[in-house]
Order: sequence, then structure tokens, then C-alpha cells
Amino acid sequence: MATSDRSACARSLPPPSPPALAFFGGILLLDAPTALSPLVEQQLWERVFMSGGHREIMASFREIYGKEIRALTYTGRGSLLADVDPRPLRLDDLGAGMRVAVRVLMAAMVCSGSALLLEEFDAYQHKASLAQLARTLCKMAVDRSVQLFMTTHSLESVHAFVAGAAGLDDGGLKIFPLELGADGTLTARGMERGDALRLLEAGVDLRDLTSYAKK
Repeated sequence: MATSDRSACARSLPPPSPPALAFFGGILLLDAPTALSPLVEQQLWERVFMSGGHREIMASFREIYGKEIRALTYTGRGSLLADVDPRPLRLDDLGAGMRVAVRVLMAAMVCSGSALLLEEFDAYQHKASLAQLARTLCKMAVDRSVQLFMTTHSLESVHAFVAGAAGLDDGGLKIFPLELGADGTLTARGMERGDALRLLEAGVDLRDLTSYAKK
């Protein structure tokens, strides 16, 4: 009888709506090793280029690093070439932070109306470039209706994205500090941008709220 009830319940569930299917079908995950891999452009470059996104990447690169890319060209051998001073280079000949930034921007562009999951992608960014990359990603997320989910161990990243989300409404950014209990239970407490900003300005390390609670 229980099996029959479960089957009847399953049959009664409505099918996922087209918007839901589009949202979940468009989700991308980009961790640090993947962001260093040319597999990203091999899979995404055509969609980026056909949408004109390569021009936005070049403009964003100039804002983030103060360095101009005159052209981006994808070769039949699976390499993305960047025309920079003093001579053109393969993307993988640039610094790790620059390579990761270009690939993260590409991923964000093709996630319009969906979500981009970024895991420890910030490990190769200098503090100054990280701040500008955060602003660029936050703006791109708003412009393209992309939900960003990011994990980090870096307090500098927390500062960068709290600042980068300035101008969004308070619901535009939420931070979830994770706490691992002695019993192995992992808990997350959602925090609005305004609350996070006040704590950061007070010198609180959001990665270790438990220590402050005990004081």
C-alpha cells in the first residue's frame, strides 16, 4: 500500500515549468582548477563571441587590470589568443589571476537567467584587481540576471564583494558564514550586506563569528 501511495503521489506532481528547466539547465560550476583550464573557452567561447560578449570582456579586463586587450581570437587548436602589448600571447601565457578573471567573466556571460557557482576562484587575484573584479561581477550579475554563489576562505574577498555590491538593494548580497561544530554539524547563518558591512568596519572577522560570540 505504501508503494502504491508513493507512486500516486509521484504521478500527481506537476512537471517542472519551462523557466525552472531553463534556470537549472543553465547553472555552471567553476572552481579554481577549472578556471585555470582552457576547457572553459573550448566549451563557452562560441556562445560568448556570438553574443558580442568578447567586447565586454576586453573592456572589463582594461578596468580590472589597467591593461588593454586589442583583440581576442580563438584558434582551431583550442587556444584563446590575446592581442596585448608588447606582443600577442595565448591566454595561458598571462598571469594566473588574469586567466581566471577572463574565464569567470565568460562563464558569467553565458549564465544569463541562471546561476554561476564559483568555488575559491579568488585565490590568484591581487587585492587591487580583486576589488575591481568583484565590482565587475556584481554589475554583470545584475545586468544579466545571474545569481552568483561563491565560496571563499579569504577575508579580502568578503570585503571586496561587500563593497562591490554597493548600490544594490540590501537583498542583492547575502553572506553565509559557515561554522563547523564539535559534533561535525555544519551551520550557516544568513547575513544581509548592511549587517556584514557594519561588522567588517568594526574589525570583526566574519569567518570566525563563534570566537566573538564567546567573548
